[in-house]
Amino acid sequence: MSADGADPRPGGFAVRQGSDGTDARVVFAGELDLVGAAALDAVLERVERTEARRILLDLSDVGFMDATGLRCVLGAQARGRARRRPLVLVQPSRRVRRLLTLCQLEGALSNGGPPEMSGRAAALAASPRRQRAR
Repeated sequence: MSADGADPRPGGFAVRQGSDGTDARVVFAGELDLVGAAALDAVLERVERTEARRILLDLSDVGFMDATGLRCVLGAQARGRARRRPLVLVQPSRRVRRLLTLCQLEGALSNGGPPEMSGRAAALAASPRRQRAR
């Protein structure tokens, strides 16, 4: 697994970041799960401390995304909204789009999303983690 931009290995991920002076771009490829989400969150938090007007999050090469990955993206969206610097989802993969649809969040990350979806996304991002009873 890599956070330095290397090609993702099977079961791994890669995270790259860049900027055009106005917008920051973060590209995540591979599996956006517990481990990948931690790495993506660290990169997003670092980018959030810059002067970027927007953060463009490219998830076009995500092959798997679980609830932890979704929570990471929604948390970054909520932080961006609070700072008036939107997180914009760019070219989400088919699997990411499917997860957003299943969670009824398909409009929540495009250009900030409509208010009712943004509120729903913010509530999900802020909800405490639940552990299943065994």
